[in-house]
Amino acid sequence: MISVQIMQRELVVDHTLLLWVKTEGEFNYAPGDYLMMGVHPDSVKPFSIANAPREDGLIEMHIRLNKDDWLQELAQQQVGDHLWIDGPHNQMKLMPEQPLNIYIAGGTGLAPIKAMIEARLAQGLTQPTWLYWGASYVEDFYLRDPQWWPAGLHERVHFVPVLSNDEQAKTVNWQGKLGLVHQVALADHPDLSNAQVYVCGAWEMIKTVKADCIAAGLPAERIQPL
Repeated sequence: MISVQIMQRELVVDHTLLLWVKTEGEFNYAPGDYLMMGVHPDSVKPFSIANAPREDGLIEMHIRLNKDDWLQELAQQQVGDHLWIDGPHNQMKLMPEQPLNIYIAGGTGLAPIKAMIEARLAQGLTQPTWLYWGASYVEDFYLRDPQWWPAGLHERVHFVPVLSNDEQAKTVNWQGKLGLVHQVALADHPDLSNAQVYVCGAWEMIKTVKADCIAAGLPAERIQPL
């Protein structure tokens, strides 16, 4: 276990907390990795790293809050407090660009997707790239401030927020895409034979997206996680 210090925290919406933590020494990881993290070293849970490696060593985490006691204790930690981490652990990795590159995220599954897009932008993005972010409620699109996004993302990546809740869409007069996020992506890109796809969200969502993408012609080795 490694001790990390909270360097910054932002409650960006009522149910989503952004934390930036830092280790005392050098900490190496790759975009797409996750950490086991918690207030106590004997009680940690998985959280994806939400940024590509930075020169200042800050590690960004996106935490969806609820009434769970474990999460409530984590949410009470302030700047200067210490947490415990174990890792990094690999869940998916950035692959060579293809003629079409699609990133699909559900909720805080955006975290590792954001990290990989950030790394790709830094390397020099050269191929058409799409980011589909799905949520049930408008409030779940928690990165509302441009400062939280990688520089250049909105200029160089096609960003498509997708709302899945019909009633919510009517209530807020939603003008964007409506439906299950991966089905919207497949409708926009029915031929995936030349694509690379990344997906992160609830495990059942990941399994469904992988099966549907492969059925649409995506080679099985070109979806992350494998």
